Amino acid sequence: MSGHTDPKLVEALRTMAQDDRMPSEMFVAIKGRLGTACHILDIIRYFRAAFGLTLAEAKPLACVSDYPGDTGREIVDVPLLDSLIQPVIVARAPVWRALPVSPDAEPGAAADGGA
Repeated sequence: MSGHTDPKLVEALRTMAQDDRMPSEMFVAIKGRLGTACHILDIIRYFRAAFGLTLAEAKPLACVSDYPGDTGREIVDVPLLDSLIQPVIVARAPVWRALPVSPDAEPGAAADGGA
């Protein structure tokens, strides 16, 4: 687990959102880029960095996924994940479109008011 985000992956997630791709597809994209050993906190960190989500808004990523075996974390309920995360990403579009792609950007800062 790394504490840094790759600006190219953050930008790729934003592009996916602009192309109306679902959070479950973004989850798979992060896992594909980072490998099957990536930790759920890495996935959450990327969603927060890309979309300015608060930790509470990103929490469903952990709640609807599990480790079924050697393949790494998998989504156990795709429709539920998409129904919980997609509306937040869409509602936050004006916020995340204005966020920097920099790995130093504070995830959720704009959404939390910096707190």
